[in-house]
Amino acid sequence: MNKQAVLDSLDFRAFYRGLIPSLTGESQGSGRCPFHEDQRASLSVNLDSGLWRCHAGCGEGNAIGFYMRMKGVDFKTALRELGEITGLKKGAYAQMKEVKAVYDYKDENGALLYQVVRYEPKDFRPRHRGPNESWIYDLQGVRRVPYNLPELVNANGAVLVEGEKDANNLKALGYAGNTAVTTSQGGAKAWKPEYADYFLSKQVAIIPDNDRPGLEYAETVARSLQGKASVIRIVELPGLGERKEKQGLDVSDWIELKRKEGRTDREIKGELARLIKETPAWEPKEDSPQKEYSGLVMLDTVTPESISWLWEGRIPLGKLSLIDGDPGLGKSTVTLDLVARVSREDSMPDGSPGVSGGAVLLTLEDGLADTIVPRLKAAGADLSRIASLQAVHDKDGKPRLPTVEDIEAIKISCHKVQAKIVVIDPLMAHLDGRTNSFRDQDIRRALTPLAQLADEIGVAVVVVRHLNKASGGQAIYRGGGSIGIAGQARCTHLVAKDPEDEGRRIFAGIKNNLAPMPPSLSFSLEGVDGASRIVWGGISSHGADALLAIPSSPEERTALDEAKDFLKDLLANGPVDSRRAQKEAKAAGITDVTLRRARKALNINAEKQGFKGGWAWVLPEDAQEVPKMLIQNDEHLRGQMSTFAQNEPVTVLAVIE
Repeated sequence: MNKQAVLDSLDFRAFYRGLIPSLTGESQGSGRCPFHEDQRASLSVNLDSGLWRCHAGCGEGNAIGFYMRMKGVDFKTALRELGEITGLKKGAYAQMKEVKAVYDYKDENGALLYQVVRYEPKDFRPRHRGPNESWIYDLQGVRRVPYNLPELVNANGAVLVEGEKDANNLKALGYAGNTAVTTSQGGAKAWKPEYADYFLSKQVAIIPDNDRPGLEYAETVARSLQGKASVIRIVELPGLGERKEKQGLDVSDWIELKRKEGRTDREIKGELARLIKETPAWEPKEDSPQKEYSGLVMLDTVTPESISWLWEGRIPLGKLSLIDGDPGLGKSTVTLDLVARVSREDSMPDGSPGVSGGAVLLTLEDGLADTIVPRLKAAGADLSRIASLQAVHDKDGKPRLPTVEDIEAIKISCHKVQAKIVVIDPLMAHLDGRTNSFRDQDIRRALTPLAQLADEIGVAVVVVRHLNKASGGQAIYRGGGSIGIAGQARCTHLVAKDPEDEGRRIFAGIKNNLAPMPPSLSFSLEGVDGASRIVWGGISSHGADALLAIPSSPEERTALDEAKDFLKDLLANGPVDSRRAQKEAKAAGITDVTLRRARKALNINAEKQGFKGGWAWVLPEDAQEVPKMLIQNDEHLRGQMSTFAQNEPVTVLAVIE
């Protein structure tokens, strides 16, 4: 078993992030050490070299040592298991792969950008220098260029081949002169459109391999160079036999064939020059000037469709929705309330029509037997229509926890129960080790397939997320992880405490891309046989931004309450000039910051008073204090707005003043 072969094959970023969920950072990562009860992120990992160190004294070493300690295995077992992870064959352990060649890719001035290493058995791996001069075996963040770029810059023409070896063989043949020999690092998929800019006004000869992929490569490059290169030729070398499906002969093979015929290198160079000169210039075929792409959709062929809703104006079908909030406020119970309504085809909390269907739950924080099922029963759910995806199986048949990227498993589960809603609670527990929740591109890679599945089968995907530790600011930025999470969701909601009543909660809209923002709703939690369920109240005047702007300390809360009382008294009889209101607030000892918070909490807007009038503050009709107690006979509320609502929606609440 060879240690270096395993280390060379490991993707250190994916390796460490898969084992350390708390790990953050790009080149130099940090996170909580798994070898002791770490609350201070004592572990440092160099994600370029794979070396780690615990600053609390647990130790240090390379990735193999980390794996041995993490898994409790010996060195030999660690090599074998890591070899399986990286896909190395058993023979690779016996000895390190033999390096056959190293190809330097340089910029216009000859400075090294990266290398491609060729191994035997045939394999290619790109690498570039890291900050500590160690080799990093990927090209993440590295500029890509054609091979032999410094020669290409000053040449009048170029010969494009499919591999670095072919390019070097042509140069060794002496076929360089004014013609730069370059390569796209192999194959049509490796060609980048921006490479074409290096061939402006140059005569280009493309010599593909003698197989179908070679022909595809030649056509791809020719189309890319069209309008930039002065002349484009696709040269077919004689004597290589019929064009194969793959792994056909190339220009290096052609040179060797000619040498075996007794031809000198000078003669071979002359014959190649003649073949290039006699090849007619390439032109796109008139019957198929451009390749058609199935992903291109002409918008005049699209039939407009209206949005379908699980909950009108709040939770769309076929889309992702997000529910944010601090722990312990009832986010999960809200989702189970919606699941129960869907399972029994009940109306939604605001009285809007519901839908009928099943539900799939991905939940890791709460137990099924002691929490999920009791809450669903308390909510009146039809449990026969609800399933929980608890595990999926890897390629070896071993069970593991599901993630948002297990699209096929989620899809099969949805078909099993004819689901109309999928709940993922919480999101961060269902991201795999490769996904950095604070990196936008990672989040979009993880959530885009889920959004596509929602659209494909017409299911509402509701994702639950905790808030970050920031305070104040707009609610859209308060959810944990990347802003890309909220960007992926079409509708985002907040569950927060009602500042007027510690026992009440507010369900408020943060973002809605599909409909006008609906009014906030209040609700409370009540116990039923040891489980909790939602009791919905009426409309609330509290918006998401205001709820998260409310200070948490008693002193600040008292100042805010005083400011709100001041504004309600001042504006009770109608609009008041904004300058007067600010002046009187200052005289009452209310700071500008507290005054702004109070205005936001009460949703007080400034309105223009006539064409020549100034701006005045106006108290909304729904900004009056919500009483601590409803009238004793509140059965009309429970019957129409509760978990078991069956009647028409309530439009007026009778309250005690």
